Amino acid sequence: MHRRKRNSIYSALVLSITSIRRQRKGYIKPISILILAVLLISSILYPSLMAEVSTDRGNGTNDRYTVAGSDESSPTGKEDINNNEDITQKDNLNGDFTPESSFSQDDLNITDDHNENDNLTRKEESKDSNDLSRDEGSPPTVNEDIHNNENATRENDSDGNFAPEPNLPQKDLNDADSQNEDLDPMEEETSKDSNNLPQDENAEQSSYVEILRAVKLEYFQPEHEDIITGEPVRWKEKVIARNTLNETVKGNLSLDLPEGIFDIKIYIGNETYYNTSKIWIELGPKEEREFDVEFLTPPVKMEIKYVNVTLSSLLPSEAKNIEVYKNGVLIDHYNDTENFSDITIARGKKIRLYHSSPFPYHNVTLEIPVESNKVSVEGDGSYLLKDGTLRWNIGELSSSANITIMPDIKISQGNVTFGKPVEWEMKCGDFVIRYSTPAPIKREFLEKNSERIYRKRIFVSSNSSLAYKNVKVCTRIPEVRYDLQVSFDDLDHTGISYNLLDRDGNNLFDTVEWTIPELYQENYIISVDFNRVRFADRFADHINNYDGTYTAYIYSGPINYYDENKGCFLPINTTIEKISYNGFEYANLKNNFAVYFDKDKARVMLRYKDYSVIWSIDDQEFGKIQNFSVFVNGSTITYESIFDGIDLRYRVTYDGLSEEIILKKPLEIHNLTEKLELSGDCYYEESNGTIYLCSKGSRIFEMKKPYMKEGGDPAERCYGLRYEIKRNGNTYYITKVIENLSWLKDISREYPIVLDPSVTIVEVDPGSGENDGYVFGSSSYYPTARTTATGYSNSATTLYIGQRKTLSGVYVIYRSFLKFDTSSIPSSATITSAALKLYGYGDYSSTDFTIRLTKWTGDTPIDTGDYLQSDGKLYDDGSFSTSSFTTSGYNTITISNYNLITKAGYTKICVASDRDINGIQPTGNEYVIVYSYEQGSGYRPLLSVTYTLPNNPPSARYYSGACDIYAGKKVTTIQTDHTDPDGADDVDDCRLRIGSQESYFTLQWNVDTNTYSIVDGTA
Repeated sequence: MHRRKRNSIYSALVLSITSIRRQRKGYIKPISILILAVLLISSILYPSLMAEVSTDRGNGTNDRYTVAGSDESSPTGKEDINNNEDITQKDNLNGDFTPESSFSQDDLNITDDHNENDNLTRKEESKDSNDLSRDEGSPPTVNEDIHNNENATRENDSDGNFAPEPNLPQKDLNDADSQNEDLDPMEEETSKDSNNLPQDENAEQSSYVEILRAVKLEYFQPEHEDIITGEPVRWKEKVIARNTLNETVKGNLSLDLPEGIFDIKIYIGNETYYNTSKIWIELGPKEEREFDVEFLTPPVKMEIKYVNVTLSSLLPSEAKNIEVYKNGVLIDHYNDTENFSDITIARGKKIRLYHSSPFPYHNVTLEIPVESNKVSVEGDGSYLLKDGTLRWNIGELSSSANITIMPDIKISQGNVTFGKPVEWEMKCGDFVIRYSTPAPIKREFLEKNSERIYRKRIFVSSNSSLAYKNVKVCTRIPEVRYDLQVSFDDLDHTGISYNLLDRDGNNLFDTVEWTIPELYQENYIISVDFNRVRFADRFADHINNYDGTYTAYIYSGPINYYDENKGCFLPINTTIEKISYNGFEYANLKNNFAVYFDKDKARVMLRYKDYSVIWSIDDQEFGKIQNFSVFVNGSTITYESIFDGIDLRYRVTYDGLSEEIILKKPLEIHNLTEKLELSGDCYYEESNGTIYLCSKGSRIFEMKKPYMKEGGDPAERCYGLRYEIKRNGNTYYITKVIENLSWLKDISREYPIVLDPSVTIVEVDPGSGENDGYVFGSSSYYPTARTTATGYSNSATTLYIGQRKTLSGVYVIYRSFLKFDTSSIPSSATITSAALKLYGYGDYSSTDFTIRLTKWTGDTPIDTGDYLQSDGKLYDDGSFSTSSFTTSGYNTITISNYNLITKAGYTKICVASDRDINGIQPTGNEYVIVYSYEQGSGYRPLLSVTYTLPNNPPSARYYSGACDIYAGKKVTTIQTDHTDPDGADDVDDCRLRIGSQESYFTLQWNVDTNTYSIVDGTA
């Protein structure tokens, strides 16, 4: 049977059903009954005639059209019909129909699956569609499903697909339909497009396969519109159909649309398809056409759960001494968490956004009102809290997202001290809760303590369930001068860094400190390598770099002292210790001299070799001595409130003793007298305001000219003081007379005021105080200023380098001179690098310059005669510019010509500006100031020299000495000689084995400490 006949049968069947339905309130036309009977019999006898091959792509969406009464939110057209098999549809003026109970749903499905008959069905249902209006929100009618512009219909073409009829307006179709309700469907089917029908079934299938092969579809990423919770989400997707053939193709295409979408609209030109994935399209040769697809997906829904915040949920189980305050009033107190009444202190909420869409939603934003900005927020996405509104944004909402909004609970941890409970404070709304948790634990185990290595292990832990934060840990170590001697091993590899501290102010590191970000259970090992540093003499230390090189640090003043007991040099340690001696209770002995302090009197003794001097203070004109307190702190001892408003403080330095008389408030004071008791034949000399205590023609002690300074601003000082001396035998009364009382009484003066004389041991480092200084020349004529010195200073605490031009047009040029004892560097050493380090005090170089080094050809003491004492050669590399000058540490000038260094002798350096050397006149200030030797340890000029030594190992030889008889016994003396060519610290000890081969002992001699011990034969 031809396709045309099949179409006629289907058309007759549909029209018959329609006719019966339309006339159910009247009578049934016989012809309709007859036609229906014939068709039913034919379907039984010829079932193949009723079959139709579906051309859908299996994507779950068939070419169904939504009719009035269907659910608009149903995902697909197929679901509109099949989602509920009991759906009924009402008659309405748009020609919609209701299935009769005598027809099964399968009958309707079969009818709907045959697209060839859709034209007849649609024409039947489009009756009077132009005359009636439909609500905007109601589902589209069949007429709208076919043509959005309501001006065209589709006819069966030769492929069995729909083609618009260009020549027949919609009005004509409506009129024809309204005037021919009883039109025989067979006659109507055969009356239209009979010339375009296919000749056989194979021709139709071939055409459909051809368009599937010829047309390629390209889908673009769909995008959705703004999302409103609870409302379906509208999407737009662009599709491009491309004809790959050089001939025209047309026919049905099924789009690959996802499952779970609904309210589908496909826009092709002026046509719109509703709730279907199948379209009809005609494409010319190689033509491509773009069309849009719109659809809806399920809405985003929101779920809110409220959460009560209770006290028990916030407290750790080990909390003790719990105090609960509300609005500042204590309402509850508990010893622990085992027995207490739980209370709700706040309320929060959890919000969940979710959807069942096959697509993820993007940039979903939700605005949530909050009672206060004092809330904490955790969850997915990002959020912004402002003006009582939380704006929550989820960049990609795949299926669900969560956010928790809780009242802002601020928990503050108190100081963490080992051995003490940790105090906490929690604030939430009107509540404040205070409690404590167990103390952290620190345990230390000394693993090794010898002359070479010190090592200990530190365990740090806590019994709390909370991780204590920023826990500061400190541990004491033997005092060392260089940080390179200390190693810190973080065994748990948590990346902890550490600092070395000088807790007692003696310029030696004595404490290792580090901070643990979060304390759990930590394990550390701290080691000190004493063997790495050799204290060569009073002025130099030599560092073993463990790479075959050594670095000598040479200072312009003493840094080491000779220990008679150990027979070697050791670092000076200025710490005052509790040591009793001849009525004195405190002392410092680890220095080139000894200092003793009385705790009951303001009395101090300074002793050097066989010489000593004792100071004491008694009642004064301005007041009597009060009951005072004594405090010792590192290198200082303070007699607090020795007079009303006055403290007396002594400070031990590397080269002497500093006395500070501290005026804590304005006082009527004009002078202060001290009693000095000198030992033996000591006497005094005075020169330029400085007092020297001498013996046998040598200056032993030096008392520098006193001055006053503000305690808070040491630069604010006054030198308007002088000494007056009276003698009574070996007892002297030295009075400090304040000449410049106006400075002291100035209303702008800021207290405390410090009167600061100091006493140094001259013989300890003869000439050290004069080993550095500066000389200057000044003139209104620049060449004269460069060649003629007009002044010098060899006792100030600072050195000047550079030049300047004053506002009055006077040129001033500064050159500094330094002398270092480099005799500890072996003559056989090969220098590989060297540098001069100067600690910055002030930068006044509005014009930057380069600091240059030349060899100083003069000698100490420094005076104006040294101004031109330079060989004129440059020994530095010329890289240090004052643009990088610092006043918070050492400035390093690299030495490139090692001929500047005198091995096994003294190295003398002149420091000047390159603009001075080159004769470039200054136009303003271009100078810097650095600290001198007089400033004290930690600031003094430093010379570093790195060198290597010849690879000559030490050797030893022995020979027999005299054979003597003592107490009837023969004693043989054996003498040995030891040679150490490089002078380095690589000879540890010498051993002498005494006895027979079978029985002997070994005498071990340590050449560094000059001590011996007996060891076994295998040692």
